[in-house]
Amino acid sequence: AVIREGYLRKKKPGNSAIQDLKRAWERRYFVLTNDGKLRYYDSKEKVEEKGSLDLRFFSLVDLEEDMELDEDEESGDKQALKVQGQFFKIMKGKQFALFSGKHAFYMASPEREVCDDWISTLQTTLSILYQKSPLFSQDFLRVYLMDDAFSTIPLDETTKARDVLKLMCKKHALNNESEWGLLEQWDHPGIEGNV
Repeated sequence: AVIREGYLRKKKPGNSAIQDLKRAWERRYFVLTNDGKLRYYDSKEKVEEKGSLDLRFFSLVDLEEDMELDEDEESGDKQALKVQGQFFKIMKGKQFALFSGKHAFYMASPEREVCDDWISTLQTTLSILYQKSPLFSQDFLRVYLMDDAFSTIPLDETTKARDVLKLMCKKHALNNESEWGLLEQWDHPGIEGNV
């Protein structure tokens, strides 16, 4: 079921500050569903999905930027724009970001209220998903023993650490589940391996 939908601007950052400047904001129609997916399309007609984010693996950051506004010296009014004899008030939009590890996905709207509504909805969704999220995003776990033997164990959202231990004990004929120590070693593109 659809939780929220509407237009936002999106931008993926480049690999450098120069690339960031070159990338343009794209207007996309976003659809947030109760399965934790944030999908986006070119338009409201939703003909072709342009991409999606699995929000179980993202955190949200509300971005507040410092901005200097020139104030009219006499009246203290905020800056205005005059076009063909008519005056318009200049208002700043708002942006926020979704982060997953090193990956960032920036979204914005020229209307602050639209962003505030999306931020509120996404924060609620993320807090619900956080309680249901799997620990790992991959589909399997490889466990190595001290003698370099290993087992590959399939993972899903219901996999628990004790299930991994029981399977390892059974598969490798280990007779004492309580005398185990798990050492986590991971490596991710762009992030050095850690122990």
